[in-house]
Amino acid sequence: MYFGLLSAILGKAIDRDTITRSDNGGRRIIDSIKVDTLLKERGKYLSRIPPPLRDREVQFWAVYIQKDTWDIVNGPMLDYLLTSGFHDRPDLWSEPLYAVIFSIDVFLDQVDAFVRRPDRVYGWGSRDLRRCNLVASFPPFRNSIRKSGRCASLAWCLQLSASDWYRLLFLPNHAPPRDHSDCNDRRCKQSGSTKTRHREGCPVKGCVSLGSDMESVLKCISEDGLPLIQCEEDEQGEVRIETVRGNLLSNYTAISHVWSGGMGNQAENTLPRCQLRYLLHSIADLPPPPPLSIHPATSSSSYNMKQSLTTKLPSQWRPRRRRALFWIDSLCIPTTPDKNDNDVSDKRRKTLGESKSKAINSMAQLYAGAEQVLVFDPEIQHLPYDAVAGDEYALALCIKCCPWMARSWPLQEGALGQNLYMRFKDRSVLLTSSIYHRVGLPSFRMLEHYQQFPTILEEGPIPSPTTRLSEVWDSLANRSSTMTEDLPAILATMLDRSAEEILGLRGDRRMKALLKMEETLPLAMFYQPNSLVAGRWNPNVPGSDPGQTSAHPHFGELRVTQEGLILGTRSLRDTSAIIVHGEPRSDHFTLEVNGADGEGMRYSISQDSSKVKKGDNDTSKSLFFLSKLCATGAPKYHGACFSVNTLQSGRLTIRFKTTVLWNYLDTKADPVGETYTNCQWLEDYEGEKFKEVLVDIGTYRF
Repeated sequence: MYFGLLSAILGKAIDRDTITRSDNGGRRIIDSIKVDTLLKERGKYLSRIPPPLRDREVQFWAVYIQKDTWDIVNGPMLDYLLTSGFHDRPDLWSEPLYAVIFSIDVFLDQVDAFVRRPDRVYGWGSRDLRRCNLVASFPPFRNSIRKSGRCASLAWCLQLSASDWYRLLFLPNHAPPRDHSDCNDRRCKQSGSTKTRHREGCPVKGCVSLGSDMESVLKCISEDGLPLIQCEEDEQGEVRIETVRGNLLSNYTAISHVWSGGMGNQAENTLPRCQLRYLLHSIADLPPPPPLSIHPATSSSSYNMKQSLTTKLPSQWRPRRRRALFWIDSLCIPTTPDKNDNDVSDKRRKTLGESKSKAINSMAQLYAGAEQVLVFDPEIQHLPYDAVAGDEYALALCIKCCPWMARSWPLQEGALGQNLYMRFKDRSVLLTSSIYHRVGLPSFRMLEHYQQFPTILEEGPIPSPTTRLSEVWDSLANRSSTMTEDLPAILATMLDRSAEEILGLRGDRRMKALLKMEETLPLAMFYQPNSLVAGRWNPNVPGSDPGQTSAHPHFGELRVTQEGLILGTRSLRDTSAIIVHGEPRSDHFTLEVNGADGEGMRYSISQDSSKVKKGDNDTSKSLFFLSKLCATGAPKYHGACFSVNTLQSGRLTIRFKTTVLWNYLDTKADPVGETYTNCQWLEDYEGEKFKEVLVDIGTYRF
């Protein structure tokens, strides 16, 4: 099927050997680079065709091939597959129908990347958010991921495009593979350990732990300085560290890591000497940063001159000492003592807690001000770089599916860093802007802190405040953290808000406080898992719930005001707004809407009825927003239910009740649960054309 569709696009027969290659296991797989080359050649041919004919052919590609093909897949073929009982199959290739559908999906992704349709809504992994995901809810695909040596929870967390999923199944793996037998379908348990460990091969005995000078750390933080670690290796190879005071103009390296990799320490600010030696060697061996650096003294020209001089000197004349100035949270953010530790006074405990909050609040400037950010991932640092060298797709996918990308704190550390390096087994690699884009890592440069350094501008534009919330939300949504109480601080930092101020609020008020600081919010925020505070909507922090999805603004935007959130009905896209004269309270029911033109639509709705609560001012009417934002399971799409409160002067006031999932229901199919027929489109309600809808989210003081 794949090769037939590709031949139709290219207008010629395809020799399979020309676009496939053998992987390390001897299996024949599609070579995406060769396919892209063929598509580009086709594009060059089209560019030579006169514009009227060219536009007609491009339209044929977009509409007749992409849209119609997917409509067939998304209809009867997929519906049949969902009811075929193939969930016990050992892998995706053991079900021919699924293999056919998956190959079509891969094909559409590759063509879609070449002919970008303006009506597409792209999200994680450049996937069309309105296209059903053929991976997350299919156990055979999770089995295939597990067989490839990776965690099956990736199927839920990554939300990749089909072509990226195909590449991932044949991606080079680190050695030795980690044991994921105890991981579930939503979370990888390998990333939950925060135990400090010695380096592999370290004898442990005699390898003492070295700690930062905590009094120096506290003094630096209290005086608005930056505690840094000066690490040095003497002639005998012994490593020593010293805590020094720096600032954002110091030439330092910021370390980004996941604590499951062994460099974390929740109990005290120390690390084993073997880990410090590894850090020192890794920093000392970094390739030079690009010339566009906020520290001109460390440009590549001076670095290369130094290298050429030292490599030509006799070995006995070369400097043997290695030095590095770096920042790492394990040593530079004070640990807070256990609440049951009676040896720590209340005054000391308060000082440590306040210093920790202040240090966290400055992390955005810290990572943005570093000369380089060096990433240590527990999997990639065991992978030789040659395994992915020369293949940008493979490099990006290795990073995208690594544990570092699955954790919450590294998001801001990578997004804010000016020069981001990834540590492999044998070297460190500077990530380019194109890798950032392929990985799906947002790049937010904190230019307001460095206005005197115009050279740090790169090719990509700085995201506007309107889109930044959505990008940060989507990047955090399927990441995880062992310290969920830190998530509001991460979100605040990424939005350039005061993490210290947010952490000073009561836990159930932090998220709404952050949202009220924004000018606009995506309507899709109401499709996320949430809790009710004082009977009002309160969304969960992104990354705290595996059921969270994209908050793309395409499906509607809300304007933040003192009165509440105002939705202009004209901003609704790919979203149906339905008034129901009634209050559906069961878990499953059907809505049947007949418009003024006599045409009807039926929707199958699912909700958690235990979370539906009636407010004091609620009427007996409900408003459903049903978007085409795809869910990862069944039913297919996301939506939300609101109670209707008042209608005055063209403004409809509503209050959030619950999230829903929904499907279209064929007119010939049996309805699911009770059917509500007293329904109408929002624009037909009371015979008025609404100018706006006000969402009442309640008020409280901060």
